[in-house]
Amino acid sequence: MIKLQDFARDCGVTDRAIQKHLKNHEKHLEGHFQRRGKNGTWLDQTAQDYIRSLMVQQPIVVGDAGQMRENEILREKISVLKEKLILAQEQALAGQNALMEVQAKQLALDAAEATQRALEAQNAALTAENETERERTAKAEKTAQEASERAQKAESELAAYKALPWYKKIRRN
Repeated sequence: MIKLQDFARDCGVTDRAIQKHLKNHEKHLEGHFQRRGKNGTWLDQTAQDYIRSLMVQQPIVVGDAGQMRENEILREKISVLKEKLILAQEQALAGQNALMEVQAKQLALDAAEATQRALEAQNAALTAENETERERTAKAEKTAQEASERAQKAESELAAYKALPWYKKIRRN
């Protein structure tokens, strides 16, 4: 229980305002306040809560019409700036996505270039191997040609020897 004057002071109103509420809402507050002669009126928690709910405070208007117009203009500017900020964030996000795509393409390009360098090295090795094989083939063909020429020469000598009469064959040795 709290004294009516103390409650009024806590609420920032006069004790007369609280007494008016008690008089106007006496039926609802019956049993929740006591009048004690010289000691004054006492309120319990339920009465305090009910009276607080009755006291609607109006917002305090600070400033004049010029300030209010200026505040409204500033609110509009804030709204426009918020929209611009949202647009800038969307553009930044789009730019970031584009950058990530470019980076992915760059990685793919780097991989393709690495593959191309590996293939070029492999091609150079195969070209060198091919050249070596050509040289071997050329040497083998040359050796085979020389052997073929020697075989033909030997065959022609053999044919000439066979064509000689027997007595020339004996003398020749």
